[in-house]
Amino acid sequence: MALSTNQKTASKSFTSKSVDIVPVAKPCRKIQAGDRRRLEHAQIVSMKMSVKTQTIWLLFFISSIQARGIRIRRDLGGVCKDMWTAAGNNMVVGTDLVVDTSNSAQLFNLKPSGNAKLGHPVYKKFKALLDNYIADEDIPEKNDAQKVAEEDDFINTIAVSNGPMDIAFKYLKTSGKTTAADLNAFKPILKTMWFQKYPKGGKGAYSGFEHTFVGELAKKKVVKGLHNWYQFHLEQQAKRLAYTPPPKNAVDLNKKPPLINAAFTWKGSSKPGSSFFIGTSPAFEMALYTACFFGEPGDCTCKIDSHLLQIKTINFNNAGMVLTSYPIA
Repeated sequence: MALSTNQKTASKSFTSKSVDIVPVAKPCRKIQAGDRRRLEHAQIVSMKMSVKTQTIWLLFFISSIQARGIRIRRDLGGVCKDMWTAAGNNMVVGTDLVVDTSNSAQLFNLKPSGNAKLGHPVYKKFKALLDNYIADEDIPEKNDAQKVAEEDDFINTIAVSNGPMDIAFKYLKTSGKTTAADLNAFKPILKTMWFQKYPKGGKGAYSGFEHTFVGELAKKKVVKGLHNWYQFHLEQQAKRLAYTPPPKNAVDLNKKPPLINAAFTWKGSSKPGSSFFIGTSPAFEMALYTACFFGEPGDCTCKIDSHLLQIKTINFNNAGMVLTSYPIA
């Protein structure tokens, strides 16, 4: 799906533009016996049909099973592994990062090699963004020149030739999902989708980056978002976040990347389960979520080696801005 024409004229200061994306549908379930019989019958009948008639019948069949809640997930293919490899600064569990899912005091502990990776510009630029937000979702943040500069610096750091975001862009370009001429022209679109604030509930206090990577405090002491291991780690170090073991999923630390669904309290509010990758570079996460958001919106999958990843992305009012994005645990 091509981005709308007003995105092609996005300003050099990364101003906001819109994109048409279809939001998420219902979760997957197995095809029922009745659907199997229809499919088997279709294989017999199709031999007597013209190509045009077969196509029409197949589209009708797919739409009928989707209407009953069967989700056909869409896959990114090999681009996922390429983005993972290109990041270069993902943490290696056991070598760079120690994970103790039973330890309420500290879920993550970095080794010297892990701390060295945190010195990479992508982690530094990412960390600089985390204090730009007010946790209370009812209080809108005020932009200033420094915050805008930090957002632009981060985008310029992740949108580099042969990096994960470049691979994501080329995938979207080849798939016809963006009309941006090159990676540089794609930067204003990234700025809009991740950092443009939108007036959910009448207050311009929301952005996809804040929800996904930083977290928000809602009414009734509920935490929303916060799907990032590094933010989780920093807040736990600062004693503002308390992890509640055990995790909600079976954590496979050999998976690329590992994934956890963790319960925690943050600044006096709680979340019974938040899923996020462990040890991933911000460059990889931004690229993966961006590729899914534009390329395979709603639910998408991909594999790194033999490890299947399932990603959820939701478009705010089909306006080209992230409502949420996270891995499914």
